[in-house]
Amino acid sequence: MELELIEISEEQIEVLCKVFKGISDPTRLKILKLLWNSPKYAYEIESQFDFERSNVAKHLSIMLKLGILKVEKEGNKSRYSVRMTCIPRVIGCLIPYIEDSNYPYNIEEK
Repeated sequence: MELELIEISEEQIEVLCKVFKGISDPTRLKILKLLWNSPKYAYEIESQFDFERSNVAKHLSIMLKLGILKVEKEGNKSRYSVRMTCIPRVIGCLIPYIEDSNYPYNIEEK
């Protein structure tokens, strides 16, 4: 059951802000994209990036702490998947808006 925005408490707003901040990093969004359709082992995720394993591990750790991802240990391997399965739907819902030719945000103006 979906809550109306007016029903969300101040505490929930604070946690939601942390979750949105947790997915606002480009690397974390790319990790989510990798995991949307199927779980992946840490080495499979790391192989998609051109920087240190520790950097990817930091991003995975942040998303684990926020409950965005979950991890299953299989011996010495870690298999990651999306725990907050609504996040891909939220992002998918936003894509048509940002692809609209009338979308007001100009990416070049960063």
